[in-house]
Amino acid sequence: MTSQYDGSDRYKSTGDGIYDPKDGAPVEKGELNILHPQRINPPGLPGEFYTPFGPAVGYRQLSKKLIRKLNKICDNHAKGRKKLESHARSLIGKVTEEPEIPKDIALEVIDELYEFLCTYIALVKSREIKQNVGPPPGTKFTFRPVSAWFVRQYANDYNPIHIHTGCNMSCIGYLKVPPGIALDRKKDTKNDLFSSHGLTEFVFTNGTFDTLPQAGNYRIAPEVGDFWVFPATLQHQVYPFKTKGERRSFSMNMNFDMEKITPQDTGGWQEMKG
Repeated sequence: MTSQYDGSDRYKSTGDGIYDPKDGAPVEKGELNILHPQRINPPGLPGEFYTPFGPAVGYRQLSKKLIRKLNKICDNHAKGRKKLESHARSLIGKVTEEPEIPKDIALEVIDELYEFLCTYIALVKSREIKQNVGPPPGTKFTFRPVSAWFVRQYANDYNPIHIHTGCNMSCIGYLKVPPGIALDRKKDTKNDLFSSHGLTEFVFTNGTFDTLPQAGNYRIAPEVGDFWVFPATLQHQVYPFKTKGERRSFSMNMNFDMEKITPQDTGGWQEMKG
């Protein structure tokens, strides 16, 4: 069983390199500049600014139904009702527990996020070649879970900076967040403005202020239902916290394939016109 793109016309161009799988409504045009430079002085603005480098990170919210199901599976494990195998032997996390998620459940996650994942692939391909493209007609997208696991983190647990190997893309979904984590950050006596208690941090290249400021990291405060997808080679880490309660998330490594399902030569990625 795999999740597949069936070759139908799911994607509608918004004219700015991002495809809405539902109705083609444009999203924020943060990617517009790298795909279609205007080469004009925008009225009322000092100019245009370009951000063509670096990896893309995707976000959406999980359904409440999926959150409940995943939490129930993890709760049953924690209570000894239906134990899961440990995945910790393959990971570097310094956390309380990392139980494996069964493959059929991982596929359910992919099924819910299927259109979102296809749209993400189209976006990163567009960023790579600086053209507004979509999957060729008659294409089958297949997403395969390589591994999936829960991360059960409590006070003073942490996950050191790392990447994921043996896969194309990785993801994080948040299932439980202790309300006291936000208070931890506010009570940070050393530097509450840049406090990192319980945050996830993505790291890419080296930010420096020697010449011009550069963004080398991106920190996110987890909330229940948040789901992030990113390249497997993007470095990331999770900071410890002090408050009581469980910070519960799940991670999954995935590979994807594109295959032709029609006999004609589709000629590769196709330019999408708005």
